[in-house]
Amino acid sequence: MLTSPDYQHLINGINFANNLGLKIDVVQLGFSRGVIEPKETLLNHLGYYQAGVYFTASEVIGGLACAPAIDLYKDLLVTTRGEIQYHKASNEQITFVAEAKKEDLQIFSEKLGLKGKSLLTIKIMSFALENLVSTATFEYYVRKNKNRKSSSC
Repeated sequence: MLTSPDYQHLINGINFANNLGLKIDVVQLGFSRGVIEPKETLLNHLGYYQAGVYFTASEVIGGLACAPAIDLYKDLLVTTRGEIQYHKASNEQITFVAEAKKEDLQIFSEKLGLKGKSLLTIKIMSFALENLVSTATFEYYVRKNKNRKSSSC
């Protein structure tokens, strides 16, 4: 099983996600958390985060909440649907928190165990100085690949 530093290494290897400077704090099945610090390349002409920063960070953090169920180096984890609502502009440190409902997590785990594939919906909230900045919902498809050998990046 991967640890939080292992997940950070994995994210750092994905150029698009790495450009955000996303720092992974916690990764557990059904829950993950990460932080983005403000930097000029993430801000718009008014000095606030670009909308895509929230969307991309939310998608990555949400995916990490699914990740402990599989081997990310051989199994499939893809986003099938994503939706986000922006509540407040910010240029402060942003904390992204992803969490699955317990009942959804139970169904996901059962289907993954029986069929080797499943869907999981994750809700992601982002906060700046304890103020809600955005809320997002992403759905992830996960499929175990029994024929492919695991390898690291």
